[in-house]
Amino acid sequence: MKDFSIIIPCYNLGDLLPKAVKSAMKQTLENIEVIVVDDASPDKKTQKVLDEIEKEVKVIRLKENGGVSVARNAGIEASQGKYILCLDADDHIEPTYLEKAFNIFESDKNVGIVSCWLKSFGSTDAVWTPEDKVEIRDALINPPVHTASCFRKKDWQEGGIYDPKLRGFEDWDHWLRIMKIRPLVRVIPEFLFNYYVRSGSKVETSNRNSFELTSRIIENHEDLYQRYFSYVIAKKQEIFALNVNEMRAKELELESVVNLLRQKNEEIELIKNSKFWKLREFYLTIKHWLIFVFLNPRKFIKNLFYQPPKPLQKVEVDKKIEKRGDEIKDFKDEIAVIKQFSESNNKPSVRINKRKLSVVMLSLNRLEDTKKSIKALYENINFPFEFIILDNGSDDDVVESLKKLAEQKSNIKLVLEKENLGCAGGRNKAFSLATGDYILSVDNDIIITKYAVENLIETLENNKEVVGACCKTVFPDGSIQFNGGDSTVKGKFIKFSLTDRGKKYNDDTTFEQTTCDWIPGGATMWKSFIIKEVDIDPKMKGSFEDNDYSVMLKKKGFALSNCPKAIVIHNHINFNKKAKEDKKYIESRYNQERIKAALIRFYQKHGLIIRDCYLSELKLDINDDDALIEYFEKHKT
Repeated sequence: MKDFSIIIPCYNLGDLLPKAVKSAMKQTLENIEVIVVDDASPDKKTQKVLDEIEKEVKVIRLKENGGVSVARNAGIEASQGKYILCLDADDHIEPTYLEKAFNIFESDKNVGIVSCWLKSFGSTDAVWTPEDKVEIRDALINPPVHTASCFRKKDWQEGGIYDPKLRGFEDWDHWLRIMKIRPLVRVIPEFLFNYYVRSGSKVETSNRNSFELTSRIIENHEDLYQRYFSYVIAKKQEIFALNVNEMRAKELELESVVNLLRQKNEEIELIKNSKFWKLREFYLTIKHWLIFVFLNPRKFIKNLFYQPPKPLQKVEVDKKIEKRGDEIKDFKDEIAVIKQFSESNNKPSVRINKRKLSVVMLSLNRLEDTKKSIKALYENINFPFEFIILDNGSDDDVVESLKKLAEQKSNIKLVLEKENLGCAGGRNKAFSLATGDYILSVDNDIIITKYAVENLIETLENNKEVVGACCKTVFPDGSIQFNGGDSTVKGKFIKFSLTDRGKKYNDDTTFEQTTCDWIPGGATMWKSFIIKEVDIDPKMKGSFEDNDYSVMLKKKGFALSNCPKAIVIHNHINFNKKAKEDKKYIESRYNQERIKAALIRFYQKHGLIIRDCYLSELKLDINDDDALIEYFEKHKT
């Protein structure tokens, strides 16, 4: 028999699992065993990690995903330890934890649970110092200890199992079961448990479903809640009263701040209405115009007779872009103004947690654009990040340049493909190598601006249900290409549109953060867990891979958003004469057979025909809905 068994359930956390296992194996208590229970993880990377770990510790592989309670019970059933510790795959413990817990258990047979103080890291930095010798009646109000607390296997066998029907608060339910058998709880007054809080983690899901989960706890322990009913109600009333008092104090504090601001505002208005201020304003206006006239007289005269153009409709914008051709000009001045605007106006309102970031970029020739894009990343991301560049079969000279660049930057992982995997295949492969909490997917003709990354992170941090957010993507002339995307479904047809297309980048109406039906993927940040959970369809090789991926995510109940304060500049080929002359890029990007195959693939999956100009490539009347439906039905299989 072992003194202790550490049970580590794992589901798709291969990147974090080794640290948890390492902390378990470094315990100063020697007679222990470590058991990892794979809860049917579909993630290939996690499976590879499990294969490696299996050389050192016991691994149990469940055939079906049953949740953490099922995984823990399976591990405990197979264990040989006298005492048990369940450790989540993204957490870790200090070396002396089990030795100190073992000594407490051995010295007092009445002890049912041994815990310690907790320190969290990740999206939340906090501490929790549970009370020693907590009573069972207080455990009915809140969990008495954290998830990584120790208990006797004998008590688990006598009824202290984890409830497989609970998907949240299963630890609380488990501790109440143990305390019914052995009510004494001891807490080691040291920070021996490190708890990782992930965005989108099970804890956040539990918080959203707390009412339903608490109802299940009460149902499981109805006898205890009946016995201590009066005490529980009284304590809950105390907690409610404390919360109300705190809210009132905050309201008074806010009211005093508002009064102070009003007072300051009145003082400012008095100054502005004074004769001195009006004289000052008049002086500055005259000074401005005199400088303008003397420095740039031609522009001054032009502005006197300048008439602003009428706003362009979407169709006019599209035609204007298509007709540019050889009229492409240098937009350096416009780009500089956009960058300055972003730096001056888009600073995040709160301090962003510097989570681990992975940046993924695909490249296919267009070396000069790639260099500009990479330069902007290093200039505007002011904290360490992982950078994965996947080249989709560029010419040899481009590949050599990328190799030299990768040698100069220690954070670059360069992946060279001999054949073009397409956008979907390339992103899937690059995403599989990313280890960050967030993944920024950025095309090699995108220039990010100041604070774009911070604003994307802020959007994802503040909107827990959102798994992906796209930038406000702007053409070099300052007009918006997209600020998110919408869709409309009519019968068997779906029409995708680009939000705020053609508007000016600084238009006040374009700064509303909102959920989207779909988001283009060329300048988008994702929460890493969703990339591992849902792959981009590699068969969407030609186009519409972003539309398809968005539809898949929405069907699974996930939300998408725009991020208007994250401005990026798109060096689109219609603004880039050199890119237009790159035959390899053009043939890949606008391959008609691939686009046709993507349209058919989308119909096969979703039963919807994308109403787009590319339908004309099918040599059918794009206005004849019946003919289009007949064509797609014929090619459905």
